[in-house]
Amino acid sequence: MVVKVPDDSVFAQAFLEPNDVVDIALPAGRFRLAYASGVQWFGTRQMFGPGHEAVALGGDFEVKPGSQMLRVELPPAGVAGR
Repeated sequence: MVVKVPDDSVFAQAFLEPNDVVDIALPAGRFRLAYASGVQWFGTRQMFGPGHEAVALGGDFEVKPGSQMLRVELPPAGVAGR
């Protein structure tokens, strides 16, 4: 998820499976990245169901005026720290 700061509204969401890549165009503003994971997907409201946890990745980041692309890559299953 790409979350807009300071109101914590969700700007963009992407559902990725292993080996997927997604590019997201971001306008100027402050953002935060977060992810959730699980075995079964219940939809954008419940995500991975009861007990799932969304985890923030690092701190906020600033996008200067003019759109910038954010590339998100999910490595192959079983590959960490790519």
